[in-house]
Amino acid sequence: MTTPEENPDEAERLAYEARVRRRVPILLKYLKEGKLSVADKLAPQVRESLAKLRYDAQGELVLDSVDEFIRSMAIYPDYLESREETKSIASLAEIQRKYFSVIESNFGFIYDKMVEANWTPQRTAEHFADAREETVDHLNESIDELLAYFTEFWQATSEVAYTHLEDAHSSIKAVFGGDMFPRDDENIVSKCGLYADTVVLPDPFVRTRMHFTKWSKRERVFYMVKHSMNVLQYKVLAVAEVDKPIVVILPDKELMPEGELEEIARLGAEDCVFHCSKLFGMPFKSLEEVDAYGRTLDSIDKAIASVRSPERLLINAEDQSDLKQQLAELCEGPAKLFAGITNPGQALVNNSFGRLAVANELILKAAQLSGTPLIEAPTSWEYFKWKLEYDAERANPGLDVSRLHMTRALNELGGRKLEWFGRVPVKALIELRQTGAIDEVRALLSSGVDEIAQSAPGDFEATSQKVMDNINAAFDAHLDNVEKLKQKKWKFAGHDVGSWLVSGAIEVTAACVGTPIWGLSTFALNQFLDAPKLKDIPKDAKEIADLSKKVKRSPIGVLFKYKTYE
Repeated sequence: MTTPEENPDEAERLAYEARVRRRVPILLKYLKEGKLSVADKLAPQVRESLAKLRYDAQGELVLDSVDEFIRSMAIYPDYLESREETKSIASLAEIQRKYFSVIESNFGFIYDKMVEANWTPQRTAEHFADAREETVDHLNESIDELLAYFTEFWQATSEVAYTHLEDAHSSIKAVFGGDMFPRDDENIVSKCGLYADTVVLPDPFVRTRMHFTKWSKRERVFYMVKHSMNVLQYKVLAVAEVDKPIVVILPDKELMPEGELEEIARLGAEDCVFHCSKLFGMPFKSLEEVDAYGRTLDSIDKAIASVRSPERLLINAEDQSDLKQQLAELCEGPAKLFAGITNPGQALVNNSFGRLAVANELILKAAQLSGTPLIEAPTSWEYFKWKLEYDAERANPGLDVSRLHMTRALNELGGRKLEWFGRVPVKALIELRQTGAIDEVRALLSSGVDEIAQSAPGDFEATSQKVMDNINAAFDAHLDNVEKLKQKKWKFAGHDVGSWLVSGAIEVTAACVGTPIWGLSTFALNQFLDAPKLKDIPKDAKEIADLSKKVKRSPIGVLFKYKTYE
């Protein structure tokens, strides 16, 4: 007689039987609790199959009584139950609070200094990286231990966190990518937090942990401090008590299963071949062919001269220097440091491959979370658009264009006359969520965007203009509503409405930050002028109260309240 360890087939049979015994009770529970609906045409089959189920004297399910219909039907409830069990390990809020608590306990004192000095994370990191040798040594000696902690932390919690987000089907999620982390001189959630319920940011420590092995001591301190300051800027949003998290930080490709990394590399290679075929005007068939050609371009002049589509030669969209200088810096910088490449042609190929692989990684991560890619870095944005273009050429479109338009439009509003709207304060975002006004804001912002997206998928300028027009119109309407309410001449019991409103409460600023008409009996009583008794107020008074409340608590009213922060 062989044991399951000696007979793989026997081991598989026993494992399968165990799965059936687990699944059937879960199926019965889901049917009883109404968590699983059955189509009318399948109901007779379900009843017939369930009637066959038998149990032995010990109450154990007799496997022979479970037909194939029930076995198949029980797979999905078991999958759902497994996800619920995973999520029960810890809440997403608990995971985020623990993550931030570790960073704060180690770098909170530096963050407080940064806030007090009104510095950016970049400036703060430079300060500590340039500090005395003893200070740098002290900060540096704990870096490896912290990186190991974050790796272990996410290995234990990332599946739970991802499952929570994946199952948040009603949430609109924006998944950041294209750079280590958002820019440190502004809050990216202030740009797009109105449209997206949850902005998913990468853990910068895990994302760059391999770089720490190549950086110098002072570079290590610089990036550790900068990452910490960047992350702590989002703490109040990440731990805010709202129904749907505003910010969630998750690890990305550094902790992906090996198969997913291989898929990202494969897709990046395909796109790199497609891109380089256009860039050099040659029909490459494989990445090996592209790389071999790149090796022949052993000087900067050769590499630049070989380009046939100069509009697709992009190293750094924000660098105003000439391409020769940019390519020289690429060869002496990232290409050499992280890939050991100094050949200019190979550096161009490697740059294209890396950028397009990152675009694919972001698309896969966004798809996994049912989210929309969110890109801030101009260079990454251009490569991302090319990746979508190449997919379209290969008849494989894969994004909700209207969502992409909305996210990008809000991202681009900064720099226009409504710049403050691209810097909506954290307090305003949290209040919009807590008051439930966010849906109305989104309806306002997205008005007309679908039509633009469908007619001109690449015209993000038109989308941005449409969103700005929507905002302008909304604020104009808001001011009109305030003025109309202020000018109403309704009288009750011989008293003008204006005589029993708090002085100034219906001015624009007070309309947005003030208190409702009713419920003011003990508030600023000396501001009232001969206020009528409640018993003298006719039923139409409710209309005034409703109008006042609507003006003040409307989403635009809430936003207008914070406009003084600009």
